[in-house]
Amino acid sequence: MPRRRNPSDRTAFPAPPGREVGVRAPCFHYRPHQGALNIATLLETAADYLQKEDWGFESDLENSVLRGSVNGDNVTLNWYLHVIEYEEINSLRVYTPVPLNIPEARRVAVAELLTRINSRMANGNFELDFSDGMVRFGVVLDLMDGALTQAMFMRIFMLSLQGCDYYSPTIMSVVYGSLSPDLALEMLDNAAGVMQ
Repeated sequence: MPRRRNPSDRTAFPAPPGREVGVRAPCFHYRPHQGALNIATLLETAADYLQKEDWGFESDLENSVLRGSVNGDNVTLNWYLHVIEYEEINSLRVYTPVPLNIPEARRVAVAELLTRINSRMANGNFELDFSDGMVRFGVVLDLMDGALTQAMFMRIFMLSLQGCDYYSPTIMSVVYGSLSPDLALEMLDNAAGVMQ
């Protein structure tokens, strides 16, 4: 009997989602509840786009969140998407946590590394919670009065996944390899130069 696949069985990179031969993530269909407030509109749109691209996800309507899991090139990514739609605020936030909590002794070094990484970013940024050591990469789209298109949505969604996946090994090298932040980034740049 075939094994049911988990969303984490899915590989996000390098092929576009849903295009891998023989690999499909289950799709947890989003069904807005009756009497939903305005929050359902952006959430519905995001869920529709994810379904069109065959991304597996679960919905948490009470908290206006969609979440899923996917295998990246370097780590397994557990992403979540949060919608805020209230009065004049219409924003879509995609967060992808780094799959480890930073030990207290390495948080200052990781904070320096994340600051150095963030200065390179045109879109998105890393955040470190000093209280528990959680790191996440987030991309926020403020729509104001604009409509969310599939191209806009897929861009920020993939940016969040790719940013977290690309830099996670460098973060881990500072945590577990005790590398200095500047050396860890220099090694990443050298490795990227060799691959080009």
